[in-house]
Amino acid sequence: AAKNFAASKSAVERAFSLADGTRIVTQCSLELLSEANIARLFDEFRSGFRVPATDVEIRLDESLQYEFSSAGAKSLRATVPATELVRIFRTPGMGFRLFSLNPRGPLASAKVNKNIARTLDSADGRRTFHLRNNGLCATCDDFSLRGGRLTVKNFQIVNGCQTTVTLEKRSDGELSETMVDLKLAVADQDLAKTIADASNSQTALRAKDYASFENQQRQLQHEFEMLRPPWY
Repeated sequence: AAKNFAASKSAVERAFSLADGTRIVTQCSLELLSEANIARLFDEFRSGFRVPATDVEIRLDESLQYEFSSAGAKSLRATVPATELVRIFRTPGMGFRLFSLNPRGPLASAKVNKNIARTLDSADGRRTFHLRNNGLCATCDDFSLRGGRLTVKNFQIVNGCQTTVTLEKRSDGELSETMVDLKLAVADQDLAKTIADASNSQTALRAKDYASFENQQRQLQHEFEMLRPPWY
């Protein structure tokens, strides 16, 4: 039935009328494809697909960054103002294009987003945000650092989407003292994918993993250590 339908609709015309009365007629054809063929065509498209470059300039404190190169791999570590990250995200033409290589994408209802937002609710949380948050992992085609200006060619956030979109919901006034750690690496498409996969595949911690940090557990550890000979 599907084949017959596709054959009968080999040339479908759609007419549109614009506000000024102009009439436009478009024509499209239908082709029935198997799941395997769709997957093959998508892979062929993706292999030759390159999103428009997201070139950005980030203002940062010279004392809060350092550049590192090893075996031809160029990278940078910095602690940047959250307002800079939000400014870049809000720049027309940027937005979610910054996450083109990010395998997760925004997760509006994710628990991690709520935890990030909760940290930002208090003044102390905003001031110590860079100590509580994992920060951003990003790749680029190249970057240059001149004083307090970091120019990045094709800036892509491969880990840190949830942090970025949660920060964007806050005002610049709220984020005036908030900083975010940034790890940036120059990478080709293959290396960028490897970094994206690796930085998004850490084992999630469970509630019981935190048990040893509880005050009661610490007290028990101390009391056992006081026994002679020590008992565990």
